[in-house]
Order: sequence, then structure tokens, then C-alpha cells
Amino acid sequence: MLENKKTDYYYFLTYCKLAYVFYLIGKNDVKSSIAFLNRLPKHGDAKLDTNILGEMFKDVENSNNISHINEFYVQSDTFEDEMEQVYEKLANGENCFVITTYQTIGSGKNIQYPISNFDIERTIINDYNRMQKDFEAIYLHTPTNLTKKLSIDSEDKYRDLSLYLFDQQSLHLSDKLTYGQYRQNIINGFKKIFFNDRYLRSFNKNPDMCCHTAQLIIQAIGRICRCKNKNKNIYIFSDKEILSRLKRIDYILEGRLFNKEFLQLYNLEQKLIPSKNIAELSQQSKNAYWTISRNAWTLRSNVKKINDWINLRDYVLKNPTVEKANLLEKYNDLYYVFDNNNALM
Repeated sequence: MLENKKTDYYYFLTYCKLAYVFYLIGKNDVKSSIAFLNRLPKHGDAKLDTNILGEMFKDVENSNNISHINEFYVQSDTFEDEMEQVYEKLANGENCFVITTYQTIGSGKNIQYPISNFDIERTIINDYNRMQKDFEAIYLHTPTNLTKKLSIDSEDKYRDLSLYLFDQQSLHLSDKLTYGQYRQNIINGFKKIFFNDRYLRSFNKNPDMCCHTAQLIIQAIGRICRCKNKNKNIYIFSDKEILSRLKRIDYILEGRLFNKEFLQLYNLEQKLIPSKNIAELSQQSKNAYWTISRNAWTLRSNVKKINDWINLRDYVLKNPTVEKANLLEKYNDLYYVFDNNNALM
């Protein structure tokens, strides 16, 4: 099905991940499951086509002797109507797989539903006055486009541009963009919207978006942790990249109060990414970035700046590795020091 389509690698993997999650929820007899994506599949969409997904899901069911699972594609503006259809299917004992986006959770929607006779044996009842339960499974796709992207084909260009300008200012004020990058991004944004320049690109010198990822993941998992009545089995499927991002901000998340479901995910790979001195290393990385950025952007302001840049370039080219004792103090942030006192840029 995908061979005859012009599907790029990212969306090819998205198809495969959804098919695998569909297989897992079928094999584990999950009645209610929800997947959070970055883009909602649509009929005939060149990137994520509901027709292709439907055919893949049928193949998974037929090949693995899985009971039928109803799939739903839910968006914010028709959330209530579409979810009512889901609840009706669940009340009749049918299996449902809801596919939505991270943007949907921003509207503050709840997805708990009444406990039917088909759910009694699957649920631990703690609140007989409020007989509702959460979804049993969730899939978390790695969040992308964590800042606003502009498109000349947007239905509301002015709103998109406003959000884009807000993002750029926020990134600049939090030292994730230099003033030069911030200014050029704004110029490019206006050119893209008002002069239809499809090929302008923004600077993406913002590798530390892990906190934003954590916020989205915590909110998404929170959607299946609303009820006092608990599912006997709760399934959380996640891209490995999410775990890696969470560990990069271990020094921020550690010691905070989170629900048990998020902690189960967060603790999965504690041993794979060392947390020792991660805060110090993160700050060192930012210092190195700013040292190079400031020199690059102010290079031609005066002769001293030019000489400083030449000296920095020559030093790191001649010394990709250097003993700690011989490392010049002004270049400390540009090198990582190993336990054997050797430094590597």
C-alpha cells in the first residue's frame, strides 16, 4: 500500500508505528485506546491517509486473528460529536482505537466514559457514586513542531503569524536564539506570509525543547488518569525518543510530583542515560553555543573580534583533543573533560 505512494520516511514510520500499536492493543484485548500524533490523518492526505491506515488495520486483524477494532479520527472542532460515537461503541462492548493530535488536549477535553457491563471485570471500582473509567491504553508519538510553523496555505495567516512572533520572542528572551537569529526569523516570517516565499527557513538553534515535550506528554497521559476507578491493566506505548528527551531534563523533573502512570514511563530507561552532572553539562553546552554564536554574529564589528574568531578557530582545529592541564581557560566551555583528564571538543 505504501510502495505506490510518495510517502517520506517520517510518515512511513508513522504508518508502521500505528500498525504495530494496533497489533499490540488487539493482542492484549484492549477495549479503549487513544493515540496522540502531531498530524491528524485525513481521507486522501498525501502524508497520512486514513484509507491506507484502514487497509493496514484490516490486514493486521486478518493476519493475527484479532477481533475487530473500530478506529476513529478525532479533531478539536468536532470532538464532542465524534467521541459520542466512540462512547456508544464502548457501551456495546466493542473495541475502539481513537487517533487524535496533541493539539486536541489543549482544549481541555475529558475522555472518561461510563462503565458498562462489559467493563466491570476489567475495572477496579473505587467510586460507586461516579461510575466512570479512563481509556485503557495510550500511544505517544514523538512531539514535533514544538514552535509555530508558517505556511502560505494557512487558513488564518494572521493568527499563525501572531503565534509565530510570540514563539520567536519567547525563544530569544530565554537565550535560545541570538538577537541576529531572532531578527532574521521575524523578517523571514513576514516574507513567507506576505510575499509567498515557500523556501525561506527559520533558524533552528533550539535543541533544548525537552521541557515542552515533557509538558505535552504529562498532559496526554493525564487524559487517562482522571478517574478514581482504575483499569486493572493500563498500557502506555511510547516512542523511545520521548524517553531520551525526558532524561535530558532529569535534573528538572527529579523530585517533582507526577501521577504513577507518567512515572512508570519516565523510569523505564533510568539506567540508560547517565544523570550525573547533567545540569552542569547542559549549562556548559549552552555556554559553548553562546561563545561561538556571539563571535560569529559580531565577527565584522571590529578588528579585535576578527582576531578573536581567528584565534578560536585555529585553537580548536589544532586541538580537537587536549590535556586538561594545557587547556586555555577561556575555552573551557568548548571542551568536555573525561575522567582521565583528557578534554575533547
